[in-house]
Amino acid sequence: MNLFSTNSKLKKEKPVIYKFSLPMGLTCPAAAECRSWCYMRSVYRLRGAVCINAHKRNYELSKKACFPAVAIHELKSRPYITRLRLHDSGDFYSQGYINRWYKIAEAVPEVFIYFYTKSLHLNFKRLQVLKNVKLLQ
Repeated sequence: MNLFSTNSKLKKEKPVIYKFSLPMGLTCPAAAECRSWCYMRSVYRLRGAVCINAHKRNYELSKKACFPAVAIHELKSRPYITRLRLHDSGDFYSQGYINRWYKIAEAVPEVFIYFYTKSLHLNFKRLQVLKNVKLLQ
């Protein structure tokens, strides 16, 4: 699982906000015109294959049944991660993926998890009930 703190805006926050990212476009089912101007295009050009491959590895892991267990282990073994932003690139691509994040968030109440999404066709109700989760639009 690749968790990053490299976003210059997020690095300035105290405590540092870590992020979990997915591939741009591939995991953006509700994206429309934003695909043509997505800021990740320039990030991918700048950071290249290392960034793209890390996002792809996260995506492949996120589809597996073991993803919640891996994520929970990663977060519990790094107690300094108290804030996690999901998807500075990518988005919630399925209901199953949302449900996996519910398991993760429920197991790590000490980690505040927030995200922006355009995937409002999916059901976030169960995830939003958790006190450590915030959906922003």
